[in-house]
Amino acid sequence: IMELTTPFGLELRLQRNRRGLLLKDLAEKMDISAAYLSTIETGVKVLTEKFAMQCIDAMEALMDSSFDREKLLIAAYASVHSFDVRSLSAPDKARIGLEIKRLRGEA
Repeated sequence: IMELTTPFGLELRLQRNRRGLLLKDLAEKMDISAAYLSTIETGVKVLTEKFAMQCIDAMEALMDSSFDREKLLIAAYASVHSFDVRSLSAPDKARIGLEIKRLRGEA
């Protein structure tokens, strides 16, 4: 098994596995191949902001209320060198900001 190399890939796989969602099911929802989605989960392919948001939206559409959008947003932010938060809701921005401060030891 290839080591997971990004926070987003790790969190995506954890959330999928906890809820019994197969890679192929998420890939089908996103209209991409399971092989390509696997390369994102394992860090073989570079994660883009656009792709991260597509994954998060697809996960949200497939999951019940136990889906943790915030954790995936934070993992995406940590995995993408440049992440434009302008399109996020104010609560999502605030949660990401607090988590970044916590990770930096500022909170």
